[in-house]
Amino acid sequence: MLVPAIKALTQLPTKEAMQSCNENEVAYNPELWELQYQGYRFLDRVPAKELEQRHRDILKNIRVYVQPDAFKIPIISYLSSWYWLRKEHQTRLEFKLRCDYVPEAIELEEQQCSATNNSARTIVKFDKLYKFSDKKYLEDALQNGSILIRPALEFKAMENDNARQDDELKKNTVMPPAVKTIFRKI
Repeated sequence: MLVPAIKALTQLPTKEAMQSCNENEVAYNPELWELQYQGYRFLDRVPAKELEQRHRDILKNIRVYVQPDAFKIPIISYLSSWYWLRKEHQTRLEFKLRCDYVPEAIELEEQQCSATNNSARTIVKFDKLYKFSDKKYLEDALQNGSILIRPALEFKAMENDNARQDDELKKNTVMPPAVKTIFRKI
């Protein structure tokens, strides 16, 4: 391996989680992640400052998503522990491939990954919808079943903080030149 893996990872996703994406335990191996990433370096054109910020953001997500319930979710989902562990590893790999400094592999606390940890906040709940609103609208929803859901973009003019300024209707992707072709119409 080119960069060390995060320590204290002894628990793999459940068999059901692996099989849901036609995966097996090999898919949860940092050596495979490195091989996959070197075939498609999706971060190679990201400026160094943005790469550093990405790494900090991923570490914040790891604090939330790496927990026992999240090992039940396939790696393809952002709710999966292994999704964030793979993203973190591949981000450090990009630092290494640039010959820049490589952030140290963090060490997760054993209880963070332990299936016996009952104090972990459960994130894997899809059977509830939470709606935050004025009381009069919530009462209408409860009594009449009417709920209004809008894209966050509509709130852009109303709120003035970064949490509500995203445009979820657009997806930005950074692609290395080797995998894209630009055609010019003559």
